Amino acid sequence: MKFKGIITALITPFYQGELDKHSFIQLIKNQLDEGVDGFVLNGTTGESPTLKEEEVSQVVEWTKVETAGAVPLILGIGHNNTYQAEKNIQKAGKWKMDGALAVVPYYNKPTGEGLKRHFKKIAEHSEVPVLLYNVPSRTQTSLDISTIAELSKKKQIQGIKEASGDMNFAEELFSKNIKSDFSFLSGDDSTYLDFAKKGGQGVVSVSSHFMLKPMKSFLNKVLEKDATAINEFQKKYKDVLDCLYAVSNPIMIKQVMYLKKVIRSPELRLPLCEPESSFIEDIKKQLQTINS
Repeated sequence: MKFKGIITALITPFYQGELDKHSFIQLIKNQLDEGVDGFVLNGTTGESPTLKEEEVSQVVEWTKVETAGAVPLILGIGHNNTYQAEKNIQKAGKWKMDGALAVVPYYNKPTGEGLKRHFKKIAEHSEVPVLLYNVPSRTQTSLDISTIAELSKKKQIQGIKEASGDMNFAEELFSKNIKSDFSFLSGDDSTYLDFAKKGGQGVVSVSSHFMLKPMKSFLNKVLEKDATAINEFQKKYKDVLDCLYAVSNPIMIKQVMYLKKVIRSPELRLPLCEPESSFIEDIKKQLQTINS
């Protein structure tokens, strides 16, 4: 399966400490109505470090019921313990997900050879396509170009979410002779159009929770070689994206979806907590600006 377009990395709504089913289903329905191209569940945006196994299973079940196979579903399975990542990816197969997103192991800072062995081991245990996830701002360790190229030769490894935001890195990545059906997805909303211009097919996005239609429109413009699209997007949306990422994701996106009355609470789980009131006021102003 080719992963492409605007894929939303879903938040996990909570209410009084528990999963909020009503808000979650409302969120899914809104996304489907807006034309989303896929979902990532149990990712960083979904607060995966704080979800219990039974909660992940519940979120998957609700999403599968609501989507009924309409869009690809990708499960976040990454871990800094290779053994645990293997166990997680087996669940992706058990739950018949369309793909699994495997982040670079964090904290223990493996070498390049360690990264190769980690991802190859995961792929060997996977019944579903694997997407690599490179996000050095969170993991400290980064995949290099040669490692990505080597891993792409594994049949089960079928794409990458590249979230460094480094366009020089992206340009070098696209210059490599990587298999033609490999999915190149951005993981950075601020540069996803630049990434697409260089050869990417889409983005795993946070801001698509509330600006899915314009993001799809601008992506199509760039893929159709519209020379003005990137500047137009930056002019209109740069400030709201800056506010969205002013504190650690998903703190602000939950505020946005609460302000838009899609979820009934912006509740987070510790160690994440609510932002200072000044950040909320800033995002309110920016939402009014882009909607005017």
